[in-house]
Amino acid sequence: MNKIEMSEIADLTGAISNYNKLASYLPQLDNTQRESLNVLWQRALKFSRGGKYMDPEAYTHWQFINLHMVSQMWGSTSCGWGGIGGAAMTSSYTTIIENSYLNAVFVYYGPTLVYIADDNEKLEKYKTNGWKSLPSMDSAKKQLDLFYIKTKR
Repeated sequence: MNKIEMSEIADLTGAISNYNKLASYLPQLDNTQRESLNVLWQRALKFSRGGKYMDPEAYTHWQFINLHMVSQMWGSTSCGWGGIGGAAMTSSYTTIIENSYLNAVFVYYGPTLVYIADDNEKLEKYKTNGWKSLPSMDSAKKQLDLFYIKTKR
C-alpha cells in the first residue's frame, strides 16, 4: 500500500490547476516548440466555434480527462528530470492527465508540466502497464511522439 503525503496531494492539485490554465495559454508555452504545439492547439480548437481561443463548449471538452497518479522508481534522486542526482534509488509520484478528445497525455512531475505526448501506439505499452515506468524527460524524446517538452527544470 502506498502512503500519499500531503505534499503529494498538493502536487496533484497543482498539476490539475496548471492543466486547467493550459487551455488559455497553450499556444504560448515555448516558441521553439511552436509547430508541434500548433498541432495540439488545432485539435483543441476543432471543438471551438471559431476564433483563436476556446469557447465554453470547447473548454468543456478540455475538462473531460482521465487522471492517473503513479509512483515510479528512479535510478537517482533527480527522478525523471535527469541530470545529476544522488545515486540512491528514489520513488516519486508522476501525474498523468489523459485527454481523449485531444488524443494527448500531459505528464507532470509534482505540479510542473514536463511533457505532452501524442496518445498513439508508442504510448500504448505504458497505458496497458497501468502507466508504470513512463519514460523520463530525456527518454521521452526518443520513445514517444511529443508535442511539448519542458526545456528547463
